[in-house]
Amino acid sequence: MIMLVIRFFFTPFLLVTVLLAGCGTTPTMYEAKSIDEPQPLLLGDNEVLITGKIIFIENGKSKAPYGLGRPNWMLLHNPDDLGPHLTEQMKLGGREIWGDLYIPFLSTEKDGSFYYIVPAGEYLMKDVVPFYYTPYIFPAVSFNATQPGKIYYIGTLSIDIDTTTVLGGLWGNYINTLNFLEVKDEFDSARQTILEKFPGVDKKIINKALMKRLPGNFPTLFDPLAGMEFLYIH
Repeated sequence: MIMLVIRFFFTPFLLVTVLLAGCGTTPTMYEAKSIDEPQPLLLGDNEVLITGKIIFIENGKSKAPYGLGRPNWMLLHNPDDLGPHLTEQMKLGGREIWGDLYIPFLSTEKDGSFYYIVPAGEYLMKDVVPFYYTPYIFPAVSFNATQPGKIYYIGTLSIDIDTTTVLGGLWGNYINTLNFLEVKDEFDSARQTILEKFPGVDKKIINKALMKRLPGNFPTLFDPLAGMEFLYIH
């Protein structure tokens, strides 16, 4: 008897579904508001604006300006746990790591920049990956954006990966190696862009809150199917 294990590439929706399948309680999903065009900034009572960039370097070449392979990422709001064991849990699929809110389906503009209105609080970036790539990346970074009514610049996340395509890209792209992941401080240029994008904004509300490495953890690739049964064809 020949047994074939079927592995497939995840869309963002399927990844969230798989991750939720392992949760004892269902967390609440929050839909962040993306600001794409220049406009006056309007924040609610408990809201902040987070901004920064995500730049993937694939096989030695920057993917920005992005086409179809824009970054796709997820945040956890006020995460349950930021202990030194998260990397190991993510290697097992990460289905037990959550917060009071999860914010999926985040992306970037063509140049890698993003502007999202989200609730004030502490955040863990749970995963990040170019769209239609696998496995996923746990960046092991968090940031604090706790004061409502503020703009938080969280840095440029630079991620260097080596990849191969599967069936000429028909089944997506596979990340073979995560070479390095670092957070760059480009606050001065980002502040000028913020002032141009949000006419009339008060400079005093622009804060720098760079993403920081979680103590005792390190970036790693992870498979959302880890520890789950696969579909078999007999």
